[in-house]
Amino acid sequence: MDMAKIISQMIVLFLMILVGYITGKAKIFTEESNKVMSRVVIYVANPALILNTVTSGQIVGTKLHTLYVIGVGTAYFILVPLLVKLLVMAIPVFHAEKKIYQAMFVFTNLGFMGIPVINSIYGPGAVFYIGIFIIPFNLLVYTYGVLLISGDTESKIDFKKVINPVSVASLLTLAIYFLGIKTHTVINETVSLLGSITTPLAMVTIGSNLALVPLKDVFLDWKMYFFAVIKMLALPIIIFFLFSFVIKDAMLLGVLVVMTAMPTASNVTLLCNEYEADGTLVAKGTFIGTVLSLLTIPILAFFIL
Repeated sequence: MDMAKIISQMIVLFLMILVGYITGKAKIFTEESNKVMSRVVIYVANPALILNTVTSGQIVGTKLHTLYVIGVGTAYFILVPLLVKLLVMAIPVFHAEKKIYQAMFVFTNLGFMGIPVINSIYGPGAVFYIGIFIIPFNLLVYTYGVLLISGDTESKIDFKKVINPVSVASLLTLAIYFLGIKTHTVINETVSLLGSITTPLAMVTIGSNLALVPLKDVFLDWKMYFFAVIKMLALPIIIFFLFSFVIKDAMLLGVLVVMTAMPTASNVTLLCNEYEADGTLVAKGTFIGTVLSLLTIPILAFFIL
């Protein structure tokens, strides 16, 4: 792992987030424009970036290896919720908050921030792995995630939400890959250009969103620091040691660690809004996680990747 490259990439990401933060404070970008930019990332850029892994021909490994990656992703999303149940016990929070913290740990920002960060560090080949992992991730969000946030085992699970642009792009990518479909150059170039806007647009939007959060409320909440240390460092390290026994592919192992170290997914906030849970708690955790990830990812890369 080239530490200089990782540090350089994280600085670039930080500067793009900083641009978003400054423009957000200057009211160049507003809450409404942030929503529009978020939709562009989610509905256009991220799906294009995933599709680009096959249209550009930058797939890592064989089809047998891809089936292995699917198995690894499934195992990961079964294991992490079990680990998190134990880790949440280390955070001194009220009983009513524990399930929200579990959701904050389990549902990492795999799409909006994870895809551009991992693409910056490892390249397009690693994004193919993320495209695979997003399928069980979305299934887990709208099943287990609903049960955690609602606190009601009888809450209706909306399986329609599992099917979204990123999931569809992931399934389409796998279909193109396994069926050996050749796409036209015009399609390839279009997908490549659309995918290339993912990182700058996502980072600027993250920065602009951070500008809307009252910093005093976040940094004076001492529980967030316990959360951040466990979420951004302890859990990724545990994942590294557990999966290093069965994974010899350094890139695959690195992708698992980095995506574990990502901030909390926006899906958790959406579920809180829908089921009237504490969305403020999630906003604080997301803010702290986003800021600290710019520091913790290089630290993880230095010591274990």
